[in-house]
Amino acid sequence: TILEVFSEGEDLAVKRALIDSAAGLGGGLASQGLTCGALIGGLMALNLRLVQRGVPDEERSRALKELAAEFKRRNPYTDCKDLTGMNFECDTLERCRARVVEVVEYMEEMLARMDQAGKT
Repeated sequence: TILEVFSEGEDLAVKRALIDSAAGLGGGLASQGLTCGALIGGLMALNLRLVQRGVPDEERSRALKELAAEFKRRNPYTDCKDLTGMNFECDTLERCRARVVEVVEYMEEMLARMDQAGKT
């Protein structure tokens, strides 16, 4: 979902491939409850957007670390099962929606700050 939001401007085939390649992130890496797919998808999407803007490697690395640190600041855990308390054998993924929204909102804030600072 996050890659779809932040892959605007990509060729449709490229966009579809990006989205399809991230499908296994949901539910904490293939519904195993591991690292939050919203966090990983957010990192992928942020890097994609920064590459599109021509941001140098060092600045991209700092931005990715900032996103991960902000996620950790806002949430006590990074694993999906701990964040949501979901039983991946039977629960729906509705509880993940809050993490997806959170990551998208923070990425938008971050990119806006970078724009205002004239970094991108």
